Amino acid sequence: MAWLFREDDAAAARHGWQIKVGPGGRSRVYRDPRFDRFARCAVCGGTDTECSQCRGTGRVVLDQRSSRETSQP
Repeated sequence: MAWLFREDDAAAARHGWQIKVGPGGRSRVYRDPRFDRFARCAVCGGTDTECSQCRGTGRVVLDQRSSRETSQP
């Protein structure tokens, strides 16, 4: 069944995405590890549209170096 996912797996690998193979190899979950850089705003808890820390987005971007270190197996 791996042949069914060959193109998608190759594209995910080119983009540096994580590939999680489901039970029996019948499904895939693709995830961009850049999402590890986001965290909920500690100042407003992700709820304040007037927050000066996150500018109303509800999230902050973490240091890229620390997210790379934590994403390593």
